[in-house]
Amino acid sequence: MPEFVRSADCTRIAYECLGTGSPALVLVHGWSCDRGYWAAQLVRLSREFQVVTVDLAGHGDSDWTKGGSYALTEYVYDLSRLIRTLATPQVTLIGHSMGGMVSLIYSGSFPEQVTKLVVLDGVTVLP
Repeated sequence: MPEFVRSADCTRIAYECLGTGSPALVLVHGWSCDRGYWAAQLVRLSREFQVVTVDLAGHGDSDWTKGGSYALTEYVYDLSRLIRTLATPQVTLIGHSMGGMVSLIYSGSFPEQVTKLVVLDGVTVLP
C-alpha cells in the first residue's frame, strides 16, 4: 500500500519505501507509467539501499487534477516535497524518460540534495 504526501496544491502524491540505507534511491517513472514500472528492480536494490518509488501527479495512485496537464516543474516541486518528507539529507535520483527530465531539473534546482543522477532513455534539450 502506498503512502501519500501532499503537493503545494494539495494533490496526493503516492510513494512507497523499501529497504534501508543512505543515500536513498528515488526512482522516477516516465510518462504514462507509475511506480510499478520499477518492480523488477525493487527487491535487489532494497538489499543495499532505501528505495523510494513515486507516482507522479496524474499517474498511478496519485491524484489526477488539472485534466492531467502538468508542467515538469510541478513534478519537480512534488518530488521536493516527497524528499523533504523522507527526512534524508541526500538522495540518488534515477529517472526514466520523462522521469529522467524531472530528475535532471530537480538536480539542477536542488544540487545539495542529489549525490548521483541516473537518467535512462532520457530526452533533453541542451543549449
